[in-house]
Amino acid sequence: MPGLVRRFGFAAVVAAVLALMAVIIVVKTILPGGGSAGAAAAGGGHQEATVVVAAPAETRRFTDAVQALGNAQAFESIVITPKVADVIRTIRFDSGDRVARGQVLVELTNV
Repeated sequence: MPGLVRRFGFAAVVAAVLALMAVIIVVKTILPGGGSAGAAAAGGGHQEATVVVAAPAETRRFTDAVQALGNAQAFESIVITPKVADVIRTIRFDSGDRVARGQVLVELTNV
């Protein structure tokens, strides 16, 4: 090893450290308990009991609900303006109603 360090210097040290780390990772991956399987099998390790909860089966109603905030804007809209300035007395349609050509939509006061 000293000959490698003199010949290749820092690169040899880095390669040796990486190889050692790879061996440690493989051992911890393969052996359960991170490499301490022998101690656990011999009674030196402590394993906690798994908690099990039992409940009777029942039918429940499930509904998907989505809440959102936002603004809605119509694809088409119109602006109604009178030919004369006056006060509106009655509006003869509701929002979303279909109206016929010539139908009276708004009555103005005769002031």
